[in-house]
Amino acid sequence: MLADQMQSLASELLRGGQKHGNEWKAGSIAGEVGNSLSVCLSGAKKGRWKDFAAGIGGDPLDLIAACLTGGDLKDAFKWACNWLGISNETVEIRRAEIQQKAEICKVEAEQQAQRRVMRARDFWMAAQSDITGTPVAAYLHGRGIDLQKLGHAPGAIRFAPAQYCTEIDAPLPAMLAAITNLEGRCVAVHQTWLGQHGGQWTKAKLELPKKVLGGFR
Repeated sequence: MLADQMQSLASELLRGGQKHGNEWKAGSIAGEVGNSLSVCLSGAKKGRWKDFAAGIGGDPLDLIAACLTGGDLKDAFKWACNWLGISNETVEIRRAEIQQKAEICKVEAEQQAQRRVMRARDFWMAAQSDITGTPVAAYLHGRGIDLQKLGHAPGAIRFAPAQYCTEIDAPLPAMLAAITNLEGRCVAVHQTWLGQHGGQWTKAKLELPKKVLGGFR
């Protein structure tokens, strides 16, 4: 808010200064005529200032502190609120609004995360638990994992014959691996889309053949 009124603020604090282009120039923080101190009035650095002779600078609040309160930022903040016409009550209302917005965003994020978890569980429950003779078994065999020698198929792996892939906007065969929490509940699924190449089942030729869906981080 201070930066938006930077020219008015600079002229108030540095009364002997003058406007040169997009800068307000003065001799020092005392506000006399000169060029040592420069305040940017517009552009990406609006509100930034530098006293090149003294080697000090900062943002608008720092300028108020340097000019009026001996460097005390708390007093500078009080002066700035008064200059802007903002009461302590207004500040508290704004702080409460920001906190309320943050809480709403947090709730929405939690709800979205829960929806992702539920969607992942739906995919998992819809997938085929018996992977014997499926592209998943062939893919694992190609990776050196022989289910026959293992004696059983891992319970955390399933086969989805037509798992939707956003990259190609179409379904593909996929291996799903469950990701569980400490209570053993599925909170996400790791999807690996598969494709047959040269008679072998491998990862599908996609930019991102693997993707996690759910609440896993």
